[in-house]
Amino acid sequence: MPASISWLLEIFKDSTGHWNWPWIGAALVAAGTVIATITSALWAIFKFFAERKKAEDKKRSDRNVTQSGQGTASGRDTNFQGPVTFAPSPEFVEQIQKPWAEQLAAKDTQFAALHSEYVALTKMLLEKSPAATGPGAQQAVGEAVQSIAEGAAEGDGRLQHALALLKANKIAEAELLLKAFAEDKTARAEQDRKEAAIAYRNLGAIAALHDPKSAREAYARAVALDPENAEGLYWDGWFQLDAKNLAAAEKSYRALIQLAGKGANEHQIFWAGTGLGDIAVARGDLNAALASYDEARSEMERLAKSDPGNTDWQRDLSVSYARVGDVQVAQGNLAGALKSYSDDLAIADRLATSDPGNAGWQRDLSVSYNKVGDVQVAQGNLAGALKSYSDSLAIADRLEKSDPGNAGWRRDLSVSYEKVGDVQVAQGDLAGALNSYSDSLAIRARLANSDLGNAGWQRDLSVSYEKVGGVQEAQGNLPGALKSYSNSLAIRDRLAKSDPGNAGWQRDLSVSYNKVGDVQVAQGNLAGALKSYSDGLAIIDRLANAAPVNAGWQRDRSFSFGRLALVHRQSGDKAKALGFLRDGQAIMARLTKLSPDNAIWKNDLAWFDGEIKELGP
Repeated sequence: MPASISWLLEIFKDSTGHWNWPWIGAALVAAGTVIATITSALWAIFKFFAERKKAEDKKRSDRNVTQSGQGTASGRDTNFQGPVTFAPSPEFVEQIQKPWAEQLAAKDTQFAALHSEYVALTKMLLEKSPAATGPGAQQAVGEAVQSIAEGAAEGDGRLQHALALLKANKIAEAELLLKAFAEDKTARAEQDRKEAAIAYRNLGAIAALHDPKSAREAYARAVALDPENAEGLYWDGWFQLDAKNLAAAEKSYRALIQLAGKGANEHQIFWAGTGLGDIAVARGDLNAALASYDEARSEMERLAKSDPGNTDWQRDLSVSYARVGDVQVAQGNLAGALKSYSDDLAIADRLATSDPGNAGWQRDLSVSYNKVGDVQVAQGNLAGALKSYSDSLAIADRLEKSDPGNAGWRRDLSVSYEKVGDVQVAQGDLAGALNSYSDSLAIRARLANSDLGNAGWQRDLSVSYEKVGGVQEAQGNLPGALKSYSNSLAIRDRLAKSDPGNAGWQRDLSVSYNKVGDVQVAQGNLAGALKSYSDGLAIIDRLANAAPVNAGWQRDRSFSFGRLALVHRQSGDKAKALGFLRDGQAIMARLTKLSPDNAIWKNDLAWFDGEIKELGP
């Protein structure tokens, strides 16, 4: 194809290299108009010279008539009776424009058919696995489907096969072909890095439907190839954060925020800000987290009020309320947290009720019930909490059964089992709690083994071991409890060493040391317990000193003091025991004053008061 024609065709492609049919249609209309204009101009020129010829002929005729003595009275040209019109007829213009109009109509029909096909396939894929993707997944998957279909239409055999597999809902098999296609593009990346990045973004969107690890790897490659693409940065940040790779997630989110007004839309900027808040929480910086969440919530409230019918913005607003509530819980503000979570639940319930078939919204409602239940537990309302958790579990169970291969829904179900188990423990139903925790652990073990690089799933598994160990300890099964706690500690030690800056993982390790110490005390191994408790206190001391406003860490510190006091008491060192008890009592007195309605903290303070009273002055 001549270079000039190739260059001309590039005009009718968008930034991703795909045909832009609206532009083509507009060009066809413009071409028809230009042709009609040129035709009219040509006729106008012809008319000018025809009129000119007419005038010359008339002069010659007049001279001839005068010389013969005819026509002198009137002086009129008896051969021409009026002006001659040479303009094209409407029928002729219609004939010129008709082929162009027919071609435009054919392209419109073709575009409509293709668009309908893309929408139907995208809907089918998302219905099969909506919880495995993040906010904006519909657009990402839709664009990937369109790109794959257009490549298939241009004759690429791999994309043709991949498209057929997607239509058959064989996502894993399609992913393999898309990965090969992307790798081939990467091999020629120096010629066209952006084209290779598009291939990896398509791979990431499809892989996210069933395999977060593959999606994370694909989007990371896309960002490396095209670091200024907002879509790639958005999803890379999302999947890196999902796997608790905080530094990588922060890098992508901050780069995305720099693209505000330069390619990144409001939805992407909202989630980037929310993601930075999530990262701050993981690092223990609650003030920074609340600032990020509040900023995102304020902007989303404005957008949601400007367009109440925009369900995407309503959903994002509910997320903002939930994130703010999470920080309020960590700061000990239970009343504020319950208000935030209730606002979140109200929106989630409206959306889920408006469309019962929307699995994503059903999942949001399940999560909202869990958050309300968490505050109810903290306030001592166990009956209300069990009702909230049970409502959540019922939704999670329906979703998981509808698609057992969906990792996200399996993980949600494990969370619901765990929360129901927590209330059962508080109510004294140890047998029921062990069943709930065991159900949760079984799910998490399968998930963690399927992706050893997913730090979030590894952490979930450590929590399940800890929960099971707690019930075993309460039932008197000390060897079983020590094994469960040790399994949990081993995972947490690996995670803490892999990212020393992750305060959440450091805190988890501190808790595991304390749990192991508890069993050692029960077994009479006071020296071992003293070592375990001291290791736990060293970690929580660093965290609590670095973040004095983190009420959760302050409470953890108080209980480390309490545990050390018990060991020294049993060892006969009353003075050291009283010293640690008073340190713990002072912390819980401050927290209880901060949040008088926190029933758990009141019980903690009462325990310290009782121990000090029992030991005497």
